[in-house]
Amino acid sequence: MPEDVSPSRHMDRRHLAGAFRLGLALAVILLLAMQIRDWWNPTTDAVSYFSIARSVWSGRGLTNLGDRRLHFAPGYPLLICPLFLLPHPFLWLSIARCVFALAALVAVYRWVREMLSEYAAVFVTAATACNISFWFYYRTPLSDLPMMLWMFWAALAARRALAARAAAGVTGWCAGAAVLVAAASATRQAALAVGVGATAVAVHEAVARRVSWRRALLTAAAMLLPAALGLAALAYYDGAMAGSDLNQTYVTKLQSALAAPLAQIAVGLHLRVADVGRLLIPGTWSSYARPGQWLDPNMLVDLPLVMLVAAGWWKLARRARDPLLWSMPLYVGLYVLWPYDQGTRFFMPILPVLLVSCWPWLRRIPRGRGAILVGICVAHLLVAGVRWVIETRRDGAEYRRDWPALAALAEVAAGERAPIADGGLSSNGHLWFEYLVDRRVAAVRPGESAPAEAGWLIQPESGVRPAKCVVVAQRGGYRLLRRKP
Repeated sequence: MPEDVSPSRHMDRRHLAGAFRLGLALAVILLLAMQIRDWWNPTTDAVSYFSIARSVWSGRGLTNLGDRRLHFAPGYPLLICPLFLLPHPFLWLSIARCVFALAALVAVYRWVREMLSEYAAVFVTAATACNISFWFYYRTPLSDLPMMLWMFWAALAARRALAARAAAGVTGWCAGAAVLVAAASATRQAALAVGVGATAVAVHEAVARRVSWRRALLTAAAMLLPAALGLAALAYYDGAMAGSDLNQTYVTKLQSALAAPLAQIAVGLHLRVADVGRLLIPGTWSSYARPGQWLDPNMLVDLPLVMLVAAGWWKLARRARDPLLWSMPLYVGLYVLWPYDQGTRFFMPILPVLLVSCWPWLRRIPRGRGAILVGICVAHLLVAGVRWVIETRRDGAEYRRDWPALAALAEVAAGERAPIADGGLSSNGHLWFEYLVDRRVAAVRPGESAPAEAGWLIQPESGVRPAKCVVVAQRGGYRLLRRKP
């Protein structure tokens, strides 16, 4: 006799599934909230973002460490600039980034659920939330997390614009998509690929007569024109501020890469294949394949994985006709041509897309699939947790020890905006001091002399004092020296 499946049993299963999702959501919120902090671990880009954000309120126009050449897209600094009017801005920034992360995960969950299933959505969202790269770029105050947030909500808005029945709904969703794509592109230029992907989907749907050409063109215009005009204005401003030093603009750097395209494609492919492996394989985040060595042991694992991901993406893209999926060839292509290795930073915003592209193969696991998927998430979580603990103990202790002293010395140096040299700060201390004085600080290697134009020198108290410098102030193991006239 077949088993009788009563409505009450269906209801019990639904309640159990709902309780599981709620518990998972609360666990993710707790894990992210535990990482909120009132200090920041610096990077070169983060210092520039903070400088641009603070300059909004200076009355002198946007500047990057005193230079009108911004170099970076201003979307993220403009997003966070109100926080620098508050006391304890780094604490508020950490809270804001927690909100960004949760909003991005909600978008990822909805994006996957609408395209595949509840089961796939829970896995992809959980695997993203447990990933070491997601954790690292959540804590590190860079633009990657806001970019991810805007990209996934833009893809959802574009879907709604193409699926809406009422004219008002089409217009509203197109307007929302236009704002989101423009915000994503102003955060990082490569996010314009989402607009291109949405345009390709809209044209395909119009050709297939599933939507009208009017709707397709309206969607394409909304997704492309505002963002493209904004990027054109930014490129013009960047070039104008660079003056004769055009090597500092993104456009000229990309042109330099295209001067030898085949060589750059080979280097870029090697970098991006390694990025995918380090994102998806637990415990490999810090593993680096030797440049140009395709037979490196890491490559022997990463390359087959990338082939599986590409094949899975092709299967989904043919069926789903999703704006974000269709944007991937352009997005990946841009970063293959971009001649820089920044760890997994470039591909972290598309981590859910990489995970979704694995789903056609994961769903074929005949037995124990749930246990395997949970194991993948737990493995990623353990690696991320270890990195978080190490970083908090190391960098947090350094911040609390050195920040007050560096801040006090920066106040002394603020009285005269002469060039500053660093004669022995740690890498973190160097970047913190650049933020505090809001200008570039020249790093002096051991055995070298400070640049002749440097009017100030900061160094540990144990450092050798140059003959033509006098000590102006000392704090917490560091001293600030002034060059004699």
